[in-house]
Amino acid sequence: MRPKKLVPFLLGSPILKDTNPSLKNEVNNMFNSMPIWKPAKQDGTPVKVKRTIPINFG
Repeated sequence: MRPKKLVPFLLGSPILKDTNPSLKNEVNNMFNSMPIWKPAKQDGTPVKVKRTIPINFG
């Protein structure tokens, strides 16, 4: 079984509370390689949305 990390984030800025610098670097690289996400809107105004993505390592 490959190790898995759940990564919570606000669209546009990953929030990784892990202290492992190489893990933070890999997750940031993954987010930087994603297409640009469109912001969620409420009544036409962009709003922050929290999402969690499972990431498999190994």
